[in-house]
Amino acid sequence: MFKFDKGDDSFAPPMGQTLTKEKRNCEAFVFAKNNCCEKCAITLVSKGFKSATVLANVSADKLEQYGIQDGHLENLLHALEKLRDSKQQPPAYEHIKKDLIREVSPVPETPSSQNCDVMISYQSEHQKEVLKIRDALSSCGFKVVLDQDLVAGDMHQRRRDAIAQGKVVVSCLNQQYAGSQSLWSEFLNTGRLHINFDNSPDVGLNDRENGRDEMKLWLRPETVEIENDAQERFRRQFLGTREWLYADIIRFAYSDSDRVYWITGSAGSGKSVVSAVVSARLQKIGRLGGYFSFSYNNVNRNTPIRLIATLSYQLSKQFPEFARSVERVLKSEDSFLERASVYHSFDKLILEPLRNISPEQRRPVVLVVDALDECEVISAPDRRALIHIITTWNEVPDFVKLFVTSRLDIDIKMRFMGIIEAHDIDSDALHRNDLVSFSTYRLRLLKDRMGITTAEVDGYAEKLSKKANGSFIWLNLIVDEICHEDSDSLMMLKDLVTETSESVNLDGQLDWLYLSLLKRCIEGKSPSFVKLLSQMLAAITVVRTPVSDEFLAKLFAITLVEAREKLATARSLLIISDDNIQLLHRSFAEFLQSPKRCTDLRFLVDKRVTNEFLAQRCLDFATFGLRFDIDHVDGKDLTLTINSLPKHVKYGAKYLVSHLLDCDLRQIPVPFETSFERFCSTNLSQWIEVLSQTNSLYAASGQLTRLIPNVSNEKVGDLLKDVSRLVDNRKTK
Repeated sequence: MFKFDKGDDSFAPPMGQTLTKEKRNCEAFVFAKNNCCEKCAITLVSKGFKSATVLANVSADKLEQYGIQDGHLENLLHALEKLRDSKQQPPAYEHIKKDLIREVSPVPETPSSQNCDVMISYQSEHQKEVLKIRDALSSCGFKVVLDQDLVAGDMHQRRRDAIAQGKVVVSCLNQQYAGSQSLWSEFLNTGRLHINFDNSPDVGLNDRENGRDEMKLWLRPETVEIENDAQERFRRQFLGTREWLYADIIRFAYSDSDRVYWITGSAGSGKSVVSAVVSARLQKIGRLGGYFSFSYNNVNRNTPIRLIATLSYQLSKQFPEFARSVERVLKSEDSFLERASVYHSFDKLILEPLRNISPEQRRPVVLVVDALDECEVISAPDRRALIHIITTWNEVPDFVKLFVTSRLDIDIKMRFMGIIEAHDIDSDALHRNDLVSFSTYRLRLLKDRMGITTAEVDGYAEKLSKKANGSFIWLNLIVDEICHEDSDSLMMLKDLVTETSESVNLDGQLDWLYLSLLKRCIEGKSPSFVKLLSQMLAAITVVRTPVSDEFLAKLFAITLVEAREKLATARSLLIISDDNIQLLHRSFAEFLQSPKRCTDLRFLVDKRVTNEFLAQRCLDFATFGLRFDIDHVDGKDLTLTINSLPKHVKYGAKYLVSHLLDCDLRQIPVPFETSFERFCSTNLSQWIEVLSQTNSLYAASGQLTRLIPNVSNEKVGDLLKDVSRLVDNRKTK
């Protein structure tokens, strides 16, 4: 049993508990008028339900301490343990996902002693699950009432009465229940939240307007992956740090004068973590208009068009008049996003719709754009256009502000300076204080292991923080190395703080650290192991979108177990999730691709060679994976067939031409020429269809236009011209 009450620090969370399928599909979201919700939510968790997210009439600091973030069981349990172990940590602001929780003014208390503790409203088809919840809560002493058991009045009136009586109100949703207009007016508009059954979408009234689903298909916003990244970055924050910065940004959000807030800093200084936390806090106070994070290694997130489409979709969810303006554009201009320039897209999908919002419907919001420097390459025309749009933000209606983070790239610096004030976090003394706080906290955990006093630890932490040159990522990695179980922590710490290398720049420090970590990865490994690991790191560096361990296993024709074994040795340099493997940081990718910096040639990434390998494997995947009979499948079945293709096959079809562009086109290998000729003669129609179904036709058309003049092999060039003609014909249909 998971015990918790005010002032009680005893916890026994069921961390190893195996959840049944029935329980995994149940999520509990609870709104309460008093702290009865704390015990209610934790009881649900203790009984094995997937999650319990609590919104109570308590302070933001207290909610943050309870870990109310994304509603996952593991996070809630971890946060409660952290609260038990770290009660003296500085409080941080509350972060609650807006798509899960809608905060309203608390409902006045009803003084009657007859009030129930928990009222549950549900559909009869889920009675079995609801009864389990009722029994779990009742066994812990809560008085539970089910709205279906109430007999007075009609159904709607019974619900209203129960809402007024319950200290905690839970509404249980399925697709049918979620579609009830009366439900939304009774529950969402009063702030009550729900248990989500059979994966019903958590949508609000605005999302039920006609055309919203179509708009998502048109705009193809990158919301899911970006939100996942934001949650990961939010979890990386060290509580109590950056409060000076967050306070200034919130001031900016409420100010009447400033229009753009620009944060700059060196590699690894924590800009993306700042933007994730800022987004969460703006969302909490109702001022987040949209959030987009550029990603250098993801073609779906490194262009201005993807930024514009995603922000447009997010704004359309908040402003109905904005949504109607965007919908008119998308309905009147076929394939608008593929054809329009950056300027035209911004005007039609953001600027004009914002201007069309009536004054009474306007409310102040901030758009958050993270990692502007990862948008395309410095010389790209679309990047220049976006930078120009930002410098002329005064043309945007004044209720919409912009928050931007970036490195100090030369093109951004030249265009922004004198127009937009730069907030350089590297040079701020408070940023350096945060580094000291972080290193002090981490090193104090090793005090007993190193056999030194607290004062000595604090002295080492101060010196180590100075050597970080403002980089949280360097400091975090170096402390991880010091804490490694195989390290002589005290000796390593002394060596680091006594080195007379303060003149070494941040790149030099990162280079030394990355080389040290790579050497640790391959210590005692065979040459064949090292070669394959280096090839996997090269592939992760060059692929167009983040890929999974399963994809890498297919790519190198090894078992999934082997792929995971190789990746596990380099886990300190990677971000590994269920279906997404990326390098730890952009600075690591830059290191691997620089002959001057990566002095261990075994790990130096040759982009041309890696792209040749990826182009060949893409061709292999497409050749053997696109074998469906296109002539005898109708449109609906064809879509299902393409959607069910393995991810590595779809990747091969989408990015074959892209990887070819980055090869040495003067020396196309004969085997590739032969394979490509065979592929075009047998799989061409299927390839074009996959490009169409995956919204890749226009990208492929532009890539082919650039590719064909540079191909010296006449046979391959002729085949590519045929493909280009077919792609262009398909575009016009």
